[in-house]
Amino acid sequence: MSTIIPEQETEPLLEPAPSPFCAEVAKSSIVLPNNNGSELKHTLDDCVRRILVLDYKFKEIHTHTDRRLLLGYAACAFAAYASAYSYIVPFPDCKPVLLVCVVAYFILNGAMMLYATYIEKDIIFQGVKKDSLGLEPDKKITVRANYKRFTPNYTVTFEFGDEKDGMAKGVRGRAPSPIKLKKTFGDYYDVEGRLAPSVLVKDVASVVDSYGLKVE
Repeated sequence: MSTIIPEQETEPLLEPAPSPFCAEVAKSSIVLPNNNGSELKHTLDDCVRRILVLDYKFKEIHTHTDRRLLLGYAACAFAAYASAYSYIVPFPDCKPVLLVCVVAYFILNGAMMLYATYIEKDIIFQGVKKDSLGLEPDKKITVRANYKRFTPNYTVTFEFGDEKDGMAKGVRGRAPSPIKLKKTFGDYYDVEGRLAPSVLVKDVASVVDSYGLKVE
């Protein structure tokens, strides 16, 4: 006597959430000259930032940009004051003030360049993502990008942490090692220089999803 085994209901496979970034790029494709490595790199940097903001809802932290702007505005203020003062007070009576303003201008500009070179370095994005329920510490991310001139190599480094422990410690007090994506421009651009957004989204997702974050 044969036994009839009832069919088991299988759960439908969940499709990955659509990428808002891909939807944005689909409205107007990005095409660049393949021989301009700097432009290819900066475009990928911008795309990585957009993916983290649009797809993962990170809020960008503008600390480095704000500091560079502050130094730049201060330098411009000294230059403007020197120009106005020399217009009001005739030369050579204005020489002491002009000397101070010129020295201050070059010091502030030098400080801005040193800050960008030795402190900000290769950081292209810093962001924070708050827990919607307020139960978990805010997630933080720092992204660095490197490109060597006259080569097609493009490397993106992701560093994770949380608001409570900072970038040094991640989930449950562990110190997650930075995750590197070592790619080439050919992985993201076709022979005509057209960006393949879905490939870039997939690579970024492979890193960010491993930290427990999903596309929203």
